[in-house]
Amino acid sequence: MYWYPDRLLRGVLFWVTVWLVFTWLVVVRAGVDPRYVWGFLSFRGPGATGDYWGMVVVATFAWSVLYMGARGARAPFHAMLVAWNAIYTAIFTRYAIQQGSAATLQGDAWGFEISLQYLGPILFGSFTLMALAWVLRDLRSGRPSEVKLLPNPQMKRLLCLALAVAPVQFVLFRYGEDNGSLHATAVGLTIIQVIATAMAMLPGQPTADSGAALASPTEPAPAMLGGTEPSHSQDGPAQVRRLPWLHDIVRPFGVGLDRRLPSG
Repeated sequence: MYWYPDRLLRGVLFWVTVWLVFTWLVVVRAGVDPRYVWGFLSFRGPGATGDYWGMVVVATFAWSVLYMGARGARAPFHAMLVAWNAIYTAIFTRYAIQQGSAATLQGDAWGFEISLQYLGPILFGSFTLMALAWVLRDLRSGRPSEVKLLPNPQMKRLLCLALAVAPVQFVLFRYGEDNGSLHATAVGLTIIQVIATAMAMLPGQPTADSGAALASPTEPAPAMLGGTEPSHSQDGPAQVRRLPWLHDIVRPFGVGLDRRLPSG
């Protein structure tokens, strides 16, 4: 019996990843570019000064939530997950009330601006409720605290990708024109870095050969994603064959891409 995060938990962790991108972007860019004047909620500063330490703390906490959630969701993960979402909900709700239509999320390098007056409280409030629902369901399930995890076959490749991005980030952020095309490219690489690292944290997904998942007391185990499985239809016996290249891409999200081919 191997554990893998269920769809609800993966959805909440995806939301944590989205906002980790913004905090990690500030940590990386401000750490290498002293010209960068940044602001995130109540944190402000030029380069790695001012409230930079606060951004490092926020990013470290978010990375910890992702890692613990992907590697078995053991205590104190439940409290950390609810706290992360609840605190952000409170902060963005207060920000929206105080700033009104001026409450926005701006991306200078990519040139976008998103209003958070209503979107911020609604989204964070919704994901806080989702996190709370998962925590209550998991605590009531009686799931054992120690679980088995399958190795992630893509972990080394994903981590190598995340590490390979680092020197390119440094050069583009340090020597690129402020908010120019090089900075925009570096932002895109930072997003790739965060996503690759988050996906590398996930365990391997259980299959019919490795045993049923302990993802959730109410959610059925994931369908078999590899090998062949005999089945019967009106046309006679059939086999299930996976599409290996596309399968490896979508596997971390729990999507099965099998096709049934007649056996004769």
